[in-house]
Amino acid sequence: MKQNRNRKSYVMLKHFATLGLSGLFGISGVLGLWEMPVLGAVYNTDEGDVTITAITEKDTISGAGNLYYSAPAAGTDFMIHDKASDLTGFTGTATLTNVRLKIRNQAQFGSANSVPTYVVNSGSQLWLYGGGAHLTGNVTLSGHGTNSKDASRMGALRFESDSSFSGSVTLADDATISSFYYNQGGAAKNLKATVDLAGHTLYLGCSPDYDPSSFAWEANSSYWFTDLTVSGKISGDGTLVIRNTKKIYLTNTENDFTGDIDVQVGTLAITNNAALGAGNLTVMNIGENGVFDYSGGDISNLKVTGNGKIYYHGTGSGASTINLHNTNKTYNASEFTGTIDVENTRLQVREQSQLGAGADADGNPQVTVNVKNGAQLWVLGNGTTNPITATFNIAGMGYNSGNDGQGAIRLEVSSSIAGVVNLMDDARFQRIIIRKLARVRT
Repeated sequence: MKQNRNRKSYVMLKHFATLGLSGLFGISGVLGLWEMPVLGAVYNTDEGDVTITAITEKDTISGAGNLYYSAPAAGTDFMIHDKASDLTGFTGTATLTNVRLKIRNQAQFGSANSVPTYVVNSGSQLWLYGGGAHLTGNVTLSGHGTNSKDASRMGALRFESDSSFSGSVTLADDATISSFYYNQGGAAKNLKATVDLAGHTLYLGCSPDYDPSSFAWEANSSYWFTDLTVSGKISGDGTLVIRNTKKIYLTNTENDFTGDIDVQVGTLAITNNAALGAGNLTVMNIGENGVFDYSGGDISNLKVTGNGKIYYHGTGSGASTINLHNTNKTYNASEFTGTIDVENTRLQVREQSQLGAGADADGNPQVTVNVKNGAQLWVLGNGTTNPITATFNIAGMGYNSGNDGQGAIRLEVSSSIAGVVNLMDDARFQRIIIRKLARVRT
């Protein structure tokens, strides 16, 4: 049974501004400072379960037992971030029910050495408040926040500016992790904890029933969705869903989750193929408003579908080649009908399925490829007469001035393209310079 018999109330003294007492108690004059009593409480969870239904100015909580933050009304705010709460001695399990718990530092969360566990039930939110909320612990998540249709209340776990979470995150049900900030963006947000999908769906950015594009940017110019980096290792079987107007970065090269990725809204940024998980074949669907941002070299074990955008690009000034034609043929985009941007890199393909869907039943291209100035689409020989079909919009002289780098489009022996070539600027096709006068049909 939950009980509070181990609560020890006390009074702390707090200064407040000068107070005129003339006419009050018949005393005239002004006291310079006055001491005002502020209630606080001491709890030891080792002596029994502790239930907190209201936040005081200074709650001191310790022990390895059970702590319950609970409110009868859904979405009740428990704002600890500006209180003197001390949980440095707490190593137990805290459960959130119907509350939005706003925390600024580790001392308000629990011990940094023997870290606590927080269970965020559906309808609750753990809010890492900006300004240095770098916490370590174990968190179990369910649901999409205290209000899945309110940008500031969605997310079972919400990041604000200059915040991070280390330790572990486990999904007990489908859940949302959000990154939403007051006052335009702010500093980095980083989920450093290991993540166990545990057979569930993790929404990164926005809940499934919230449309990020519906946010009133002009009317709410002080609030923004923000980038979120997930640098912790993602494991387990489950689905990742990207729903954000900004970027979600997956950076851990030891990710070994098995399941699909759905880029519905916003950008998924990958700098290393290994961050895409360890499935035999990860399926990534890129929705109409989604972007797959890739700068990680060769790609394998990935099937891409959808009609959104793929952005292949290099980083820095060094040589950069993204190879889609690997001999084991574990990259497949034959069901992708969207747009491909190629910038500051050399993109190698050998077959239609590595670039996108081929021509439709009427012979029209179904995929558009934009080769920007300083980039190259390199079509390797495939030993067949089957052309690679697309609408090619090209500009520039190629990736570099070397023999291999010349040409916005480079064709090897026994390779060909079909569809439409549009000149967006003066361009080099193979080693032939074409001036921008009109489009060229191939």
